[in-house]
Amino acid sequence: MGATNFTNIEKGRTAEQAFARAQAAAPKGGYTGTIAEKHGFKMISRPATFPHPQDQNDSTDLLGWADNKGWDNDKWDDCYCIEISLEEYAAVAKWYNIMMPTGTEKIFVFFGTASC
Repeated sequence: MGATNFTNIEKGRTAEQAFARAQAAAPKGGYTGTIAEKHGFKMISRPATFPHPQDQNDSTDLLGWADNKGWDNDKWDDCYCIEISLEEYAAVAKWYNIMMPTGTEKIFVFFGTASC
């Protein structure tokens, strides 16, 4: 089996809720190369050197950044998760099909490598 990179942006009151929503929306069937193959996520802090959210439709940039930090992500690991601001999300909203958050919801980016 192979592996491919993925990126999902989802909203939720918590990262756990956003992860569950992203998984529910992903294709099912095993070896999909999507977030559906992941059992969980690791929250990571986002330093100033993180790729600009405008580039987050390309998971290769995100994984390259993580690899440079020494955080290897293979197809069996949990994916990574960061929280982004509403302003950052507005800059990339055209690539994702979710509404702006309301109330206490936040925006989370999940990325990693999944089996396909």
